[in-house]
Amino acid sequence: MPATPQDHKPAGRQVEINGETYTLANPKVGLLRKVRKLDPLDLMFTLFEECGTPEFLAAIDELDAPELNAIFSDWSDTLGGGDAGKSGGSSS
Repeated sequence: MPATPQDHKPAGRQVEINGETYTLANPKVGLLRKVRKLDPLDLMFTLFEECGTPEFLAAIDELDAPELNAIFSDWSDTLGGGDAGKSGGSSS
């Protein structure tokens, strides 16, 4: 059976910001390897800049920090077990 346009799903994660939907591409393993030692804030923005569209970047510029963190947390959980951008240390 041939695929229809409705069957096509964009590669990546759909993110809704203020009623608009954006797609964050799935990063290649090489990019994840390159950013693995960045501090969490640099890692987050590097991945967003590499995987997001200019429209997505403009939309996140208008968010509060907790909203941005929630988007990154949800997205990173789908990337590699939830470790991207999270500290390896324990606070206990």
